[in-house]
Amino acid sequence: NAGHALTVSAYDQNTGSILIDSSRGYTRLGSVKPDIAAPGNQLPCAAPGGLYTTVTGTGAAAAHAAGAVAIVFEWAVARGNYSSLTGTDVNGLIIRGATRNPVYVYPNNIWGYGKLNVYALFQLLTYI
Repeated sequence: NAGHALTVSAYDQNTGSILIDSSRGYTRLGSVKPDIAAPGNQLPCAAPGGLYTTVTGTGAAAAHAAGAVAIVFEWAVARGNYSSLTGTDVNGLIIRGATRNPVYVYPNNIWGYGKLNVYALFQLLTYI
């Protein structure tokens, strides 16, 4: 219910299709949700005992997106490139940098504003 939380849907990065279990928007107040779609099918991750496994779903996609947010904050704040960056600013950059399929109208209740594209996000940051 938070007003400025970045919400993430999950897609299969191998086929480009949204995962069937990924939630759909809009909110009960009519806000666009999800905000962004991130890879979420069989993502490799660490497991107990020094092993590796894969995870699938919106939790995996949200973790992927959170990693992208952390990279942006590290570049902006820790390296002093944009020390006044806020969470709302990062959300806007992620949305602006999203990859959009010309077949769809954005934002929509399945893909939000498009697929997470960290490279495009950093291209935007070079013009700040």
